[in-house]
Amino acid sequence: MERLFQASRGDELFFGLYRYGSWFAAAREKDKELRIHTSLVYLFKKYGKHQARIKTSIELAKQLLDCQQIVIVPPSKAQPNTLQTMFSCGVFNRKKEVASRKYNHKAEIDSKEQSASLVCDYGTLSSLFPQLMSMRYPI
Repeated sequence: MERLFQASRGDELFFGLYRYGSWFAAAREKDKELRIHTSLVYLFKKYGKHQARIKTSIELAKQLLDCQQIVIVPPSKAQPNTLQTMFSCGVFNRKKEVASRKYNHKAEIDSKEQSASLVCDYGTLSSLFPQLMSMRYPI
């Protein structure tokens, strides 16, 4: 059974569906759930496996959190990732590749570079949130 993980940093609240780390760290751990979640996430990201389970988990989390829409954060690469394709929600995309944090998750993110590389499909955004039709936000 899926459950929602919650973490906070300052005033910000974050939710997650799966705990996962590196393949090697998870293999060393005695925590069976961490090993299962790590395997599930990496098989999904690399090979597109378990799409039905991932999609159902996200939709259940959406209901639980009473969210109106799902908007997937784009990966560091310019092409859409599996989640964006699965939910057809490429509101935000990359116009250029940015530095990946694949092997250094604790590295600082260059937020100016990340923001400058994002493009927004305002038509899609406006259809998801009609109240934004008259507003434009520079990215």
